[in-house]
Amino acid sequence: MFSTQKFILFYRAEVYISYFDENKNVEAYLEWETKVDQIFEKYQLDEFSRFFLVTLSFQEYARSWWTQMETMLELVENQKS
Repeated sequence: MFSTQKFILFYRAEVYISYFDENKNVEAYLEWETKVDQIFEKYQLDEFSRFFLVTLSFQEYARSWWTQMETMLELVENQKS
C-alpha cells in the first residue's frame, strides 16, 4: 500500500517509514500513523528526530503544504529580528 523510505539516524539505526500520501483514505492514514507511532516508540526517538522523519515522508500536496508552512515560518522569524 505504501512505499517506504529508509533513514539512518545519528546513532546508525536504520528506520523505515512509509511515505505519507494524502490521497489515501482515512483508514490508510490511521494505519500509517499507527505504524509511525510504533517506530517512534521502538527507537525511542526524540522530538526533533520524529519531526524530521515525518516531514520527510510527506508527498505531493502534503509536501507542498509543508514547504509553504516553512516559508511562512521563516518570514515570521525574519520579521521578529
